[in-house]
Amino acid sequence: MSERAKIMVSLVTPLIDRLNRQMEQIGIRRDAYLTQLLNFELNKLVIELGDKCNSEAGKKYLGMELQKLPKTSVSIALNKSVIEKISYVCKKHNIDRDCLINRIIFFLSAERKHLINIGLDCSTQSLPVDLTEGLVNPFEQAHELINEPFSKIREWMTQSDNEISTFYLWPLDVIGLNCVIDDHLVPGTNKYLEFIASFS
Repeated sequence: MSERAKIMVSLVTPLIDRLNRQMEQIGIRRDAYLTQLLNFELNKLVIELGDKCNSEAGKKYLGMELQKLPKTSVSIALNKSVIEKISYVCKKHNIDRDCLINRIIFFLSAERKHLINIGLDCSTQSLPVDLTEGLVNPFEQAHELINEPFSKIREWMTQSDNEISTFYLWPLDVIGLNCVIDDHLVPGTNKYLEFIASFS
């Protein structure tokens, strides 16, 4: 059994409260599940980010935006290998750790209206219909949904030529849930001023 350790994270209160309720309702141990999910998602995120990296101004801006949201300090027990992977990814892409974890918690706990609000309509109407979907064993469906909960989001993003790693249409009150942001969207930076001037 892998050695575990605890990390303290500031999580957006409505998100972690909803996630805790969901975990309790389906009888899943939250931290054990997050260990498995983070291990999988971090590998995906590294691929999706590619060579993207926050500037110091971008990282600070996202952190400040996250601070505007109501948060709760939460202790999460994860495998040490996953904690090391989080540190590696955050260092490589200059990501605020709390922004990264809150982003994953958001997608776990978000209702469909929340996804639509940030420009993601992952309804079945926007995806090809698999006529055999209802004919598989429900436990097989549960396995996919639990182990790859964002697969439909990724499928939608691929079809719409977008990337799951960065969204530019986020409402201002949740921009702190982004992992990486281009400097032309960070107020006060030279790229931001040049971008605004380009509309003059």
